[in-house]
Formats: sequence, C-alpha cells, structure tokens
Amino acid sequence: METFSQFKQKFYARQSDLSIFDCEDFNLLKVILDGLKVDYLKRGIYHQPIFQNTWLNALTLLAKKAKYNGRIRMARKKCKEVSSELTVPYFFFDNGRVSEDIHGEKVSFYFSKIERYLGSQNCTTLYQTLTSLKQGETISNLFLATHFDFYSREDKSFIRHLKGTYLKIERCQVFDSNELFNIRVAINKFFDEYRFWRFLLIKSRVKFALFDEHYHREGFILALKRKKIGAIELQHGLIAPEDIFYVFPQQVAKIRERALFPEKIFTYGTYWSDILKKGFEFSPSQIDVLGAYQEINTYLSLEQKKQMDHFLNGSSFVLITTQTSLHSYFVAYARWLSGDMLKKAKDVKIVVKIHPSEKMDDYMDLIEIENVRVFPFNTEYLLSRCSWHVSCYSTTLYDATKYNCNNYSLLIEQCKDYIDTFVNEGISTGINSDQSPLDTQPMKGSAVKFDKRTLYEDFENNKHKLKQLEI
Repeated sequence: METFSQFKQKFYARQSDLSIFDCEDFNLLKVILDGLKVDYLKRGIYHQPIFQNTWLNALTLLAKKAKYNGRIRMARKKCKEVSSELTVPYFFFDNGRVSEDIHGEKVSFYFSKIERYLGSQNCTTLYQTLTSLKQGETISNLFLATHFDFYSREDKSFIRHLKGTYLKIERCQVFDSNELFNIRVAINKFFDEYRFWRFLLIKSRVKFALFDEHYHREGFILALKRKKIGAIELQHGLIAPEDIFYVFPQQVAKIRERALFPEKIFTYGTYWSDILKKGFEFSPSQIDVLGAYQEINTYLSLEQKKQMDHFLNGSSFVLITTQTSLHSYFVAYARWLSGDMLKKAKDVKIVVKIHPSEKMDDYMDLIEIENVRVFPFNTEYLLSRCSWHVSCYSTTLYDATKYNCNNYSLLIEQCKDYIDTFVNEGISTGINSDQSPLDTQPMKGSAVKFDKRTLYEDFENNKHKLKQLEI
C-alpha cells in the first residue's frame, strides 16, 4: 500500500505546474488533493451534479426540494438565527470535541481557554457535529439550507469556471479515470460547501474565524477570504514532512496566495513551527506559537476512577491509543496481545482509548475480552498511569514523553514513513503485530533527541497574540 510520502512524491512528480489548478481568484490544488486522498469512489460517494446534464440536474433539484421542503425551510430559518449571532469579532468553528476541566465541568476541548481569555461576549461558536456542550445547530443540520437550491446567476458563473478548470486538468492526461472521478466529486463538494458558507456569512461582521484544521475545508476558507474574514488555523495534531496537507514542496510557493491556505497558523511550540517553516505553504510571518491552548489536564471523575481501579485490580497496564482508518490493525493487535499475556500468565491489563473521530462500533470485538477494556477516559490521565503505550504515529506519542511510560509504534506498512521519523527522533520504538511491549525493550539511545520543552509551550505566555491578529 502507498505511504503518505509516496503519494506526495508521485503527485508533484507528474504535475509540477500547479497553475493548471487556477480558477477565478483561487487555486484548486487542495481540492484536488482532497479528492485523490479521500478516494470518494472507493467510499461509495458519487455526488457530482454540477458535472451532469443541466436539465437533468434541474429536475433532480426540483424533486429534492419537494421531498425535503419542510426540512429546508427549517434549516434556512436556523441559518438566519445563526447569522444574527455572527456580529462579534471571533467565530469558532468547533469540531465538537468535549473535555472536562479540573472541576469536572464539560467544556470545549479546543476553545474553552481561548474563549475565557477573549471573553464570551466577543465570541460565537458553530459546531461541526453534535455535541453535549450545547443544544444548538450543527453544520450537518444547516447544510440543507442551500444544498438543493436552484443555481443563482453567481452559482452558474462559478460552476462554469470550475468546469473550465476541470477540463484543463482532464486534458493534461496525468490522472486516470478513477482519479478524475474523485476530482469531480471533490470539486462538487467544494462548490456545495462554498455556497453554504457564502449564504451563512452574508451579513457577518466577524473579523476572525478560528478552526482546528485547514484541509477538507476549502469551500469554507474561500467564503472567509471573499468576506475578508481572517482564517486562523490552530494546530490540532501531528505536523510532519510526510504529511500531504503540511510541509508542501517548493512549487507551491508560486500559487500559495491563491491555494486556500489560512492567513495564519498557530502551533503548540517552536518544534512544530520549525517543521512548518521547511514547507512552502506559509511564509515565516504566518507561522507563530500559541502554546498548548487546549483543555489539557489529568482529571478523572470518581466514577471513572472506580471503573479503572475495578478493572485493573492492582495490575499495571498497556495503553493502546488508536488512529482514524486504522482500527482493523489495532483491534487485531489488542486481540493478539491479550492472548499472548493470558498464555504467559502476565498480570498486566490492556486499556484501549479510541481516537475522538472514531466510532465505538469498530471496536466491539474487544468488548468481551477479559483483560481488555475500551475506556473513553481522559488520555492525559491514562498516559500518566500506564507503563507501556502503543500507538502508531500520533501526537499522543509526543504527549506521552511528559510521563514515564515506554512508547511503541505499531509497525503498519502504509505508515512506515511516519514511524521511521518517530523512531529516528527517539519518540518511540517500532513493534510488530506479533510483539509484546512487555518483551520488547526500548532501543538503546532512544531518548528524545530534541528539547522537549519546545513541543508544548505555555499558552499563558502566548495568548496575547490572539488579540494582535491582523489580516
């Protein structure tokens, strides 16, 4: 299977002139990467009506509007209510991840500290997904407001330009038929998202929009830019040279002003900023340190502690932290490790903490195993208590360097490029799917090979930068 680095190298080797993706006042590079990397065809997503026959598309929209008329009217009403709140300087686009503060109160993992500093009266939040934090509207609910709208004159002009750029891409003959299919779906998704955000932000007086990732959100970013709202990204996880959507190659420098990157990115620390500065999607002045801005602590409720203590019963444990799209590997490994420890009569348990974006349904095979538990508990607490930590290439491995557990990366071939970097930097030791961390000592000299203080700097020392933003 192709690694991230191989994907990246292959893409830029066959398409070095990135101006071919120019369209109106923007460049579709990231949209194309979205289509190729997500692989919508493989996922069974075929939505591309803007590339269909005009009359057939109009009839489809008419049928959909009739079918969903009530829900569409409700979504438009809710959009107007949300729009009326977009009169403050700061808008948070929150993915809905929930944390608990040191008092046990549920708060936004990404924005609670930031909102306290900026003042709630200066901020408004829209959630990407359902959350226990607020009984409000999410993007998925509101999206119907424009999804089946007939095309306006502006829409039709936009579509003509998008299709014109697609034809240039098709004629260059570097993408196969499946890739072109995925590109069309990605362009249509981009159009739908832009149209929605244009509608939602039409009367906005927001100055800055803060969000946790810039990729797969190109329609959102274009709407912000055309509305002259500052697009500000907050680092939310790993940044590495192997990434497809970070540390872009030199040819991107020529089109980066149009390629739908945010105006600024804030990182956890200088370690991450230095990695970003090796790429060409941002100028050095666009990269700055905000510090560990999330709600990070080792809080666990009394009930959760009771559950942990009852399961462990005095035993030490291996913590497995998972990653999106890799659940089959982690489930198989947890099952193997469980059997190995039972066979060897090891008085050690296994705790699995799944990624916030994953579904518990993917881990149901582990529920009945006696020495395994899947706990949705505070990751920092689990890291502070475990003796061994197994992941793959997650920032959780960096987080674990604050504690005394031994770090291991599960060797998955498609992630080999990332894992090699982790091992070479002394972050983790590679481990095969039939190896136990109990029997695998960390490699000699595997101490972290850089100043760990540069990973996560103090938010309190950097938060003033949020009030000094300019575009």
